[in-house]
Amino acid sequence: MHVFLLAFGILCVLQAVLNITLRLGRSEAAPKVETGEGCPKDWLLFRFSCYYFSTRRKSWDDSRQDCLQRDADLVIINSRQEQAFLTGFTETAWIGMSDRDQEGNWIWVDGTPVKDKLEWALGQPDGAFGGEDCGELRTMTNFLGLNDFSCITRSQWICEKPL
Repeated sequence: MHVFLLAFGILCVLQAVLNITLRLGRSEAAPKVETGEGCPKDWLLFRFSCYYFSTRRKSWDDSRQDCLQRDADLVIINSRQEQAFLTGFTETAWIGMSDRDQEGNWIWVDGTPVKDKLEWALGQPDGAFGGEDCGELRTMTNFLGLNDFSCITRSQWICEKPL
């Protein structure tokens, strides 16, 4: 009986150590909310930028104005890794790209072209419904990736500011 209790005690200690190790590993891998010298409160840190995910819905232009008032701008996605990080916080969110100046020529809010290596949703951009000139990030079961959409549609948005 003593052997059984000793073995059970050792298993309990090992389980506690494993739980603590897993929690520490998970907290290091997860995006961190920083304050003070890092990101503002309620913003997430990824690499060298801070991200704000709105919970309200506005048009693309009004969303951009909200970001500018926060000393930020709509997010510019520079890599597949950044796109993967941003995916999943909302079903759809405005991002900082449009082809308003020239149909089919997608430009970020800083004037740089949208890179081909980013993931567009299947069949996008398609300019449907007489013109979809603003960019969004979609996270839906059968519709995942960048998408073009009508700029006046009310959607959530993502702001970005450098750290």
